[in-house]
Amino acid sequence: MAWRTTRGTFTRLKFHRAFVSSVLRHLNHWPFPKSIVVLDNARIHMYSELEAAIHSCSAVLLFLPPYCPLFNPIVVLFGQLKRWQARHANLAFGLYPEKVLEVAMRACTRQEPSGGTTLFRHCGYGNGGLEESVFDRDLERFH
Repeated sequence: MAWRTTRGTFTRLKFHRAFVSSVLRHLNHWPFPKSIVVLDNARIHMYSELEAAIHSCSAVLLFLPPYCPLFNPIVVLFGQLKRWQARHANLAFGLYPEKVLEVAMRACTRQEPSGGTTLFRHCGYGNGGLEESVFDRDLERFH
């Protein structure tokens, strides 16, 4: 897992720089582990240079359907971050947001000795890709 903080808007250029420096070098050829990039359909994620960079590693790029928290691990992680901040650093966040987020991310991702696989499995991703059982869930509550 990788993360970046920024003052102001997290632009497409900032996203691209962060992605290339923190994620791209870890991608493998499909179908090996770490060969699938799953992104939501935010505008900063939709541009040809990103697609070309991912495909240059022979990895696969998948976009989630519009607002689909069921398949989006970041929604679960943001919830963990918000709860951690409220419990441990609510007053410090306004003064030191980058430091608080760094500590919170380390705390939230360290809690899982499996390296995040439980989080991804919760969202329907297994070793072989998207698990079919995820489609048996009650999707009505996500609309």
